[in-house]
Amino acid sequence: MDLLAALEKDFLIGDGGYGAILQSRGLGPEESIELWNLTNPREIEEIHRDFIQAGSELIQTNTFGANRIALARHALAEKVEEINRAGVEIARRAAEGKVFVVSSFGPSGGLIEPYGDLTKEQLYEAFREQAEALAQAGVDGFFVETFVSIEEAEIAVSAAQETGLPVAASLAFQANGATAFGVKPEQAVARLSAAGAEVIGANCGIGPAELFPIMQEFKRCYSGLTIAQPNAGIPQLVQGRAVFPKTPESMAVYALRFRNLGVNIIGGCCGTRPEHIQAMARALRHR
Repeated sequence: MDLLAALEKDFLIGDGGYGAILQSRGLGPEESIELWNLTNPREIEEIHRDFIQAGSELIQTNTFGANRIALARHALAEKVEEINRAGVEIARRAAEGKVFVVSSFGPSGGLIEPYGDLTKEQLYEAFREQAEALAQAGVDGFFVETFVSIEEAEIAVSAAQETGLPVAASLAFQANGATAFGVKPEQAVARLSAAGAEVIGANCGIGPAELFPIMQEFKRCYSGLTIAQPNAGIPQLVQGRAVFPKTPESMAVYALRFRNLGVNIIGGCCGTRPEHIQAMARALRHR
Protein backbone atom coordinates (compact mmCIF):
# COMPACT_ATOMS: atom_id res chain seq x y z
CA MET A 1 0.00 0.00 0.00
CA ASP A 2 1.33 3.45 -0.83
CA LEU A 3 1.39 6.30 1.68
CA LEU A 4 -1.71 8.16 0.49
CA ALA A 5 -3.76 4.95 0.31
CA ALA A 6 -2.71 4.11 3.87
CA LEU A 7 -3.74 7.56 5.08
CA GLU A 8 -7.09 7.33 3.36
CA LYS A 9 -7.68 4.06 5.17
CA ASP A 10 -6.44 5.02 8.66
CA PHE A 11 -4.28 7.46 10.58
CA LEU A 12 -0.55 6.82 10.99
CA ILE A 13 1.70 7.48 13.97
CA GLY A 14 4.78 9.52 13.14
CA ASP A 15 8.09 9.79 14.95
CA GLY A 16 9.61 12.60 17.01
CA GLY A 17 12.49 15.06 17.15
CA TYR A 18 16.06 13.96 16.49
CA GLY A 19 18.01 17.09 17.39
CA ALA A 20 17.73 16.94 21.18
CA ILE A 21 18.48 13.22 21.19
CA LEU A 22 21.60 13.67 19.09
CA GLN A 23 22.74 16.59 21.25
CA SER A 24 22.62 14.24 24.22
CA ARG A 25 24.81 11.87 22.19
CA GLY A 26 27.46 14.43 21.37
CA LEU A 27 26.17 16.57 18.50
CA GLY A 28 27.87 19.96 18.80
CA PRO A 29 25.90 23.24 18.72
CA GLU A 30 27.44 24.32 15.41
CA GLU A 31 27.66 20.85 13.90
CA SER A 32 25.55 19.70 10.96
CA ILE A 33 23.04 17.10 12.15
CA GLU A 34 22.72 15.87 8.55
CA LEU A 35 26.46 15.15 8.32
CA TRP A 36 25.92 12.42 10.91
CA ASN A 37 24.39 10.36 8.09
CA LEU A 38 27.97 9.97 6.87
CA THR A 39 30.00 10.18 10.08
CA ASN A 40 27.71 8.48 12.62
CA PRO A 41 25.17 6.39 10.67
CA ARG A 42 24.75 3.84 13.46
CA GLU A 43 23.56 6.56 15.85
CA ILE A 44 20.92 7.72 13.36
CA GLU A 45 19.79 4.17 12.65
CA GLU A 46 19.51 3.43 16.36
CA ILE A 47 17.23 6.43 16.88
CA HIS A 48 15.06 5.35 13.95
CA ARG A 49 14.80 1.87 15.47
CA ASP A 50 13.95 3.30 18.89
CA PHE A 51 11.03 5.22 17.40
CA ILE A 52 9.83 2.19 15.42
CA GLN A 53 9.98 -0.01 18.50
CA ALA A 54 8.02 2.67 20.37
CA GLY A 55 5.23 2.56 17.80
CA SER A 56 6.07 4.89 14.92
CA GLU A 57 4.39 3.73 11.72
CA LEU A 58 6.36 6.15 9.59
CA ILE A 59 9.78 7.63 10.18
CA GLN A 60 11.50 10.66 8.72
CA THR A 61 14.95 10.66 7.19
CA ASN A 62 17.65 12.75 8.85
CA THR A 63 17.64 15.26 5.97
CA PHE A 64 15.83 18.31 7.35
CA GLY A 65 18.56 20.79 6.37
CA ALA A 66 20.13 18.77 3.56
CA ASN A 67 19.48 21.28 0.78
CA ARG A 68 22.40 23.04 -0.90
CA ILE A 69 21.75 26.44 0.70
CA ALA A 70 21.53 25.13 4.26
CA LEU A 71 24.48 22.76 3.84
CA ALA A 72 26.66 25.57 2.47
CA ARG A 73 26.76 27.06 5.98
CA HIS A 74 28.75 23.97 6.99
CA ALA A 75 30.85 23.89 3.80
CA LEU A 76 28.89 20.82 2.69
CA ALA A 77 27.11 22.14 -0.41
CA GLU A 78 28.76 19.58 -2.66
CA LYS A 79 27.52 16.66 -0.55
CA VAL A 80 23.78 17.11 -1.18
CA GLU A 81 23.30 13.84 -3.02
CA GLU A 82 25.60 11.84 -0.74
CA ILE A 83 24.00 13.05 2.50
CA ASN A 84 20.43 12.61 1.28
CA ARG A 85 21.09 9.18 -0.17
CA ALA A 86 22.73 8.06 3.06
CA GLY A 87 19.81 9.41 5.09
CA VAL A 88 17.35 7.30 3.11
CA GLU A 89 19.51 4.19 3.22
CA ILE A 90 19.85 4.44 7.00
CA ALA A 91 16.11 4.86 7.49
CA ARG A 92 15.37 2.00 5.11
CA ARG A 93 17.65 -0.33 7.06
CA ALA A 94 15.90 0.59 10.28
CA ALA A 95 12.43 0.29 8.75
CA GLU A 96 13.06 -3.22 7.39
CA GLY A 97 10.08 -2.74 5.09
CA LYS A 98 7.68 -2.57 8.05
CA VAL A 99 7.03 1.19 8.24
CA PHE A 100 6.90 4.08 5.79
CA VAL A 101 10.03 6.16 5.21
CA VAL A 102 9.42 9.81 4.35
CA SER A 103 11.88 12.61 3.88
CA SER A 104 12.27 15.45 6.32
CA PHE A 105 12.46 18.40 3.93
CA GLY A 106 13.10 21.70 5.69
CA PRO A 107 13.65 25.35 4.77
CA SER A 108 16.83 26.92 3.46
CA GLY A 109 17.37 29.10 6.49
CA GLY A 110 17.53 32.20 4.27
CA LEU A 111 15.01 34.79 3.14
CA ILE A 112 13.54 35.45 -0.29
CA GLU A 113 14.00 38.82 -1.96
CA PRO A 114 13.23 41.61 -1.06
CA TYR A 115 13.59 40.53 2.60
CA GLY A 116 16.77 38.59 1.89
CA ASP A 117 19.16 37.83 -0.94
CA LEU A 118 17.70 34.52 -2.18
CA THR A 119 15.78 34.44 -5.44
CA LYS A 120 12.86 32.11 -6.03
CA GLU A 121 14.86 30.45 -8.78
CA GLN A 122 17.74 29.70 -6.39
CA LEU A 123 15.39 28.19 -3.85
CA TYR A 124 13.57 26.07 -6.41
CA GLU A 125 16.82 24.70 -7.79
CA ALA A 126 18.10 23.85 -4.30
CA PHE A 127 14.86 22.09 -3.36
CA ARG A 128 14.62 20.32 -6.72
CA GLU A 129 18.15 18.95 -6.32
CA GLN A 130 17.39 17.60 -2.86
CA ALA A 131 14.01 16.20 -3.89
CA GLU A 132 15.53 14.30 -6.80
CA ALA A 133 18.24 12.82 -4.59
CA LEU A 134 15.67 11.67 -2.03
CA ALA A 135 13.31 10.26 -4.64
CA GLN A 136 16.08 8.32 -6.36
CA ALA A 137 17.18 6.92 -3.00
CA GLY A 138 13.69 5.51 -2.43
CA VAL A 139 11.57 7.57 -0.03
CA ASP A 140 7.82 6.96 0.15
CA GLY A 141 7.02 10.67 0.20
CA PHE A 142 8.03 14.11 1.43
CA PHE A 143 7.41 16.00 4.66
CA VAL A 144 7.92 19.66 3.70
CA GLU A 145 8.01 20.83 7.29
CA THR A 146 8.69 23.64 9.77
CA PHE A 147 8.34 26.41 7.21
CA VAL A 148 7.56 29.92 8.43
CA SER A 149 7.49 31.57 5.01
CA ILE A 150 4.50 30.42 2.96
CA GLU A 151 6.30 31.54 -0.20
CA GLU A 152 9.27 29.31 0.52
CA ALA A 153 6.98 26.42 1.46
CA GLU A 154 5.17 26.76 -1.88
CA ILE A 155 8.47 26.54 -3.73
CA ALA A 156 9.55 23.48 -1.74
CA VAL A 157 6.22 21.74 -2.34
CA SER A 158 6.39 22.50 -6.06
CA ALA A 159 9.88 21.03 -6.29
CA ALA A 160 8.97 17.92 -4.29
CA GLN A 161 5.76 17.15 -6.16
CA GLU A 162 7.68 17.12 -9.44
CA THR A 163 9.02 13.72 -8.36
CA GLY A 164 5.49 12.26 -8.48
CA LEU A 165 5.68 11.15 -4.83
CA PRO A 166 3.16 12.20 -2.12
CA VAL A 167 3.88 15.54 -0.44
CA ALA A 168 2.83 16.62 3.04
CA ALA A 169 3.37 20.27 3.95
CA SER A 170 3.28 21.76 7.43
CA LEU A 171 3.98 25.26 8.68
CA ALA A 172 5.29 26.33 12.08
CA PHE A 173 2.55 28.24 13.88
CA GLN A 174 2.60 30.45 16.93
CA ALA A 175 0.17 30.19 19.83
CA ASN A 176 -1.83 33.11 18.37
CA GLY A 177 -2.99 30.85 15.54
CA ALA A 178 -0.79 32.25 12.77
CA THR A 179 2.77 31.87 11.54
CA ALA A 180 5.38 34.51 12.30
CA PHE A 181 4.43 36.13 8.99
CA GLY A 182 0.73 36.15 9.84
CA VAL A 183 -0.43 33.21 7.71
CA LYS A 184 -3.48 31.41 9.12
CA PRO A 185 -4.70 27.88 8.39
CA GLU A 186 -7.21 28.89 5.72
CA GLN A 187 -4.51 30.75 3.76
CA ALA A 188 -2.08 27.87 4.22
CA VAL A 189 -4.61 25.38 2.85
CA ALA A 190 -5.38 27.48 -0.21
CA ARG A 191 -1.78 28.10 -1.17
CA LEU A 192 -0.16 24.79 -0.25
CA SER A 193 -2.84 22.68 -1.92
CA ALA A 194 -2.52 24.82 -5.05
CA ALA A 195 1.23 24.15 -5.00
CA GLY A 196 0.60 20.40 -4.93
CA ALA A 197 0.55 19.33 -1.28
CA GLU A 198 -1.72 16.35 -0.59
CA VAL A 199 -1.42 16.46 3.22
CA ILE A 200 -1.45 19.81 5.06
CA GLY A 201 -1.02 20.84 8.66
CA ALA A 202 1.39 22.13 11.29
CA ASN A 203 4.46 21.12 13.24
CA CYS A 204 7.06 22.53 15.63
CA GLY A 205 7.02 25.91 17.39
CA ILE A 206 4.36 25.09 19.98
CA GLY A 207 3.09 22.22 22.07
CA PRO A 208 0.00 20.04 21.57
CA ALA A 209 -2.31 22.20 23.69
CA GLU A 210 -1.52 25.27 21.59
CA LEU A 211 -1.64 23.34 18.32
CA PHE A 212 -5.00 21.70 18.93
CA PRO A 213 -7.19 24.78 18.19
CA ILE A 214 -5.08 25.44 15.09
CA MET A 215 -5.78 21.92 13.85
CA GLN A 216 -9.46 22.49 14.59
CA GLU A 217 -9.27 25.45 12.24
CA PHE A 218 -7.53 23.33 9.60
CA LYS A 219 -10.30 20.75 9.80
CA ARG A 220 -12.94 23.46 9.58
CA CYS A 221 -11.64 24.81 6.28
CA TYR A 222 -10.07 21.71 4.71
CA SER A 223 -11.56 18.28 4.02
CA GLY A 224 -8.30 16.72 2.86
CA LEU A 225 -5.59 14.80 4.69
CA THR A 226 -3.95 16.57 7.64
CA ILE A 227 -0.82 16.29 9.77
CA ALA A 228 -0.09 17.45 13.34
CA GLN A 229 3.36 17.13 14.89
CA PRO A 230 3.73 19.47 17.88
CA ASN A 231 6.74 19.92 20.08
CA ALA A 232 6.71 18.21 23.46
CA GLY A 233 5.53 21.53 24.89
CA ILE A 234 6.91 25.03 24.54
CA PRO A 235 10.62 24.85 25.39
CA GLN A 236 11.91 26.37 28.60
CA LEU A 237 15.51 27.46 29.16
CA VAL A 238 17.00 25.56 32.09
CA GLN A 239 20.70 26.04 32.86
CA GLY A 240 21.30 27.17 29.30
CA ARG A 241 19.52 24.21 27.69
CA ALA A 242 16.09 23.97 26.08
CA VAL A 243 13.85 21.66 28.07
CA PHE A 244 10.53 20.43 26.70
CA PRO A 245 8.03 20.05 29.57
CA LYS A 246 5.30 17.76 28.17
CA THR A 247 5.27 14.27 29.65
CA PRO A 248 4.59 11.19 27.54
CA GLU A 249 1.20 10.87 29.23
CA SER A 250 0.16 14.42 28.33
CA MET A 251 1.28 13.94 24.73
CA ALA A 252 -0.84 10.79 24.61
CA VAL A 253 -3.93 12.71 25.77
CA TYR A 254 -3.58 15.13 22.88
CA ALA A 255 -2.74 12.36 20.42
CA LEU A 256 -6.21 10.97 21.12
CA ARG A 257 -7.73 14.41 20.65
CA PHE A 258 -5.97 14.80 17.31
CA ARG A 259 -7.19 11.36 16.24
CA ASN A 260 -10.76 12.15 17.25
CA LEU A 261 -10.51 15.38 15.31
CA GLY A 262 -9.68 13.36 12.22
CA VAL A 263 -5.96 14.16 11.85
CA ASN A 264 -4.28 11.62 9.57
CA ILE A 265 -0.63 11.81 10.68
CA ILE A 266 -0.04 12.22 14.41
CA GLY A 267 3.51 12.56 15.63
CA GLY A 268 5.83 14.94 17.39
CA CYS A 269 8.58 17.40 16.73
CA CYS A 270 11.27 18.95 18.94
CA GLY A 271 11.62 17.30 22.34
CA THR A 272 9.43 14.34 21.36
CA ARG A 273 11.34 11.21 22.32
CA PRO A 274 10.60 7.51 21.82
CA GLU A 275 8.95 7.37 25.25
CA HIS A 276 6.47 10.05 24.11
CA ILE A 277 5.69 8.07 20.95
CA GLN A 278 5.32 4.89 23.00
CA ALA A 279 2.69 6.51 25.24
CA MET A 280 0.92 7.92 22.17
CA ALA A 281 0.95 4.54 20.43
CA ARG A 282 -0.44 2.81 23.51
CA ALA A 283 -3.30 5.29 23.62
CA LEU A 284 -3.95 5.30 19.88
CA ARG A 285 -3.52 1.58 19.17
CA HIS A 286 -4.35 0.22 22.65
CA ARG A 287 -0.91 -1.33 22.93
